Amino acid sequence: MRSVSADGGITRYEPHRCARTFGACSYVIVHSDGFRETRKRVTRETAPGLAWKDWGLDGLVATGAPELDRFGAAKTGWRKGHAGGAKTRSRRLMPALR
Repeated sequence: MRSVSADGGITRYEPHRCARTFGACSYVIVHSDGFRETRKRVTRETAPGLAWKDWGLDGLVATGAPELDRFGAAKTGWRKGHAGGAKTRSRRLMPALR
């Protein structure tokens, strides 16, 4: 899996990002500059969806909790980066098309 940023930088995840893997899962982030960072994610099921924690080189990196709809797609959620303490919320928008 890989993601592309707005400036064209490509970040790869090996073997995958562990986003929907329950329990403990290890992966490697290959940053656009070639730096390889090993991460461990622990994901558990909650009543409205999932809760996860990511650990990296410096300990706990981020936590988050998406709420899922009946199809398993994220509706709302939050993510907190522990390096700077910034917490972001997300909400899926569903425009009606005619």
